[in-house]
Amino acid sequence: MDKDFTDFVAEGRGLMQARDRNSWGLGDLACEFEVTVGRPTDPDAPTLGDLAHEWDASTQRVSEWRNCSSFFPTDARRFDLTWTHYNRARRAAEGDIDNALELLEMAVRLHMDTRAFERYIKGIYFEGPILAGTLPSEIAAVIPKSAGAVWVIVKRNEA
Repeated sequence: MDKDFTDFVAEGRGLMQARDRNSWGLGDLACEFEVTVGRPTDPDAPTLGDLAHEWDASTQRVSEWRNCSSFFPTDARRFDLTWTHYNRARRAAEGDIDNALELLEMAVRLHMDTRAFERYIKGIYFEGPILAGTLPSEIAAVIPKSAGAVWVIVKRNEA
């Protein structure tokens, strides 16, 4: 039987969810390794780099998995967001779990995919078309009446 587009979408989503679960599992395992094996007094003992090598992954990737898993307690992990959402929130929150959870809540509320979430974290809160007549008068005054809809970007002021 031939697959149609929705079959490919459904199968791919299942694989993406499995990838996210595996990222959490690998991170949790790397955390456990660091606690029980990875920091011994023996200089010849295996390190996180050795573990990464045996997993055929970069040390940086294994470190990211570990850092994300150690930052978010198991009960704070929601599977309606991707592991990447969590990792981006962890980085943006600079060590503050409450800030990270607030960012993640915004991602859920606004149904942000990973790309939109990354832009949000960078300070781009909205980007899209808006009817010129619905804009504040100060802005509408500089737009030609014939414009109809305009593309608007609302972002954090960097000044």
